[in-house]
Amino acid sequence: LLFKIYKELKKPTLKAVARGIPFQDDKVYQFTTIAPGAYGVVYSYDNNEWPRTGSVPFVAFIRRVGCNWFANTRYYWRIDGQLKELVQRVIGSPAGPTNSPMNLSDPLIAYEKIEWVAYNGDTVPHVFEVLNDGVLYPAEVAKLLEGSESSVSHPR
Repeated sequence: LLFKIYKELKKPTLKAVARGIPFQDDKVYQFTTIAPGAYGVVYSYDNNEWPRTGSVPFVAFIRRVGCNWFANTRYYWRIDGQLKELVQRVIGSPAGPTNSPMNLSDPLIAYEKIEWVAYNGDTVPHVFEVLNDGVLYPAEVAKLLEGSESSVSHPR
């Protein structure tokens, strides 16, 4: 039986699914300029953009996060429509989110959407930057991994 399982795991498609699919390059790092006194979406990635296997959706496991920050500004970081954190600090490197993002020991799980909205309360425009990196798994695989890889459970 163990040999049969091992043989199945060596199949390329199963190996790829078990490893997951990395976030698309254009979805790892996003930025936008926000005028003084305005809100803007800095980062957005939703399950309409994630791959599908037939009718089976994929689930995102967020493993690395980073953002820049300015005085009198804040981010609203939402996962699946729920506020994860009101961010009023740098996450990762002060030199920028792509230089040294924060690695999460327990990945955060998103079933529907990852979104960062920023408010610029400053008197000048700022370029807001966010990095979210992770892996997408088919929902069936995600159910198996959710308990072992993450302390975050989802009500589904």
